[in-house]
Amino acid sequence: MPGRRHKSFTILFRKHIYLVHANCYVSVVEYMIKLVIYWPFDPY
Repeated sequence: MPGRRHKSFTILFRKHIYLVHANCYVSVVEYMIKLVIYWPFDPY
């Protein structure tokens, strides 16, 4: 059934989007942590 396949595809697509957003979130958190750690020692 095409509707069923479309539903599973939508679930996979949502999982993919969730993973991408999770990776972006982790990168932002790492960047902020580095900013907080290195900012006081930054000569500029």
